[in-house]
Amino acid sequence: MISLLLSNLQFLLLLLIQALSSSSLVVNGFETSSLHTPRRRLFSLSATTDDALDFRLDPYSEFAHSLLSERLGLSPRQQEQVQQYCEMIVEWNQKINLVSRKDCSLEVVFGRHVLPCLAPTVIVELADHRENHQKIVDVGTGGGFPGIPMAIALPSCQFVLVDSVGKKLTAVHDMVTRLGLTNVETMHARAEQVHGSFDWCVGRSVASLPKYCGWMHHLLKPDTGKLLYIIGGQVPEGAEQDYGIQELLLMDGDDNNNAPVMSEKRILIFGENTVGNMAKLDS
Repeated sequence: MISLLLSNLQFLLLLLIQALSSSSLVVNGFETSSLHTPRRRLFSLSATTDDALDFRLDPYSEFAHSLLSERLGLSPRQQEQVQQYCEMIVEWNQKINLVSRKDCSLEVVFGRHVLPCLAPTVIVELADHRENHQKIVDVGTGGGFPGIPMAIALPSCQFVLVDSVGKKLTAVHDMVTRLGLTNVETMHARAEQVHGSFDWCVGRSVASLPKYCGWMHHLLKPDTGKLLYIIGGQVPEGAEQDYGIQELLLMDGDDNNNAPVMSEKRILIFGENTVGNMAKLDS
């Protein structure tokens, strides 16, 4: 009786070991086996607390180089500036909160913050005017998003980066100086204190869209000025153009179904008249 029981236990244990050894899952971009070390790296992808996909990419990696040079058209010097900017964000984030301190690394800064801010530069209206001296204002720039990445990619455009938090502007001004960005001016001010007439106003999830339109409308050139807003989550109606950052970053020939999810955010573009109408929704 005892020998039969032991035999059954051994059989069940053998089945359990076989089941565990054959199971696999993907964790942080690695295909793993429950009883073995990671076998191969797929891409760096993890789930954040809100279950959103958080793309991570080493700015010095071969894949990053391909994106920056082939898709975004950046020169070696511009790629170096992007890499240096990522390092400066990590450095400054130890002193003040530019991005979440919980998980601030080069890979997170580049993949989650910098790369999506470079995506707008391939949109036709901006790409076709790389050599024109367009005036672009970024109100609520925080750590320089999206203004600094865009200024690196569009050196002939003139940028004004605005924020009401003095400590953040100190960091932004330091980074702009160290990067040698002569096409960038920084301004410590609230939106209503900014004056000028700009071809583009750009922002990244600064406030609700109607509120942001209220801040920006007086800064846009009449009739021709445009607002470019990077947003996640539910996308409001009314945008004249709507681009998925994922689609903008995919290189020619990439299979969208098999490509890593680099961003779920979208880029919305509104004309000056539409911005004025949306601003009324906040009044």
